[in-house]
Amino acid sequence: MTMQGEGLQQYYLQHIHELQLLVHQKNHNLNCLEAQCNELNSRESVDQMLAQMNLAKEFGADLVKVRLDS
Repeated sequence: MTMQGEGLQQYYLQHIHELQLLVHQKNHNLNCLEAQCNELNSRESVDQMLAQMNLAKEFGADLVKVRLDS
């Protein structure tokens, strides 16, 4: 292989390696986001919280505290 061919091969191998790292990072980020989504979906829904707030208001509550545990 010529010097130019070896240089191109090294360039493309380095580029492939960088892209593989990027794919790995994006997959890791996706997994984290899916876990966060699952955690949020397992909590009470917004509709349920609104119903509880309205019920509290019916009993004369002027302020309603909504707590989101993490």
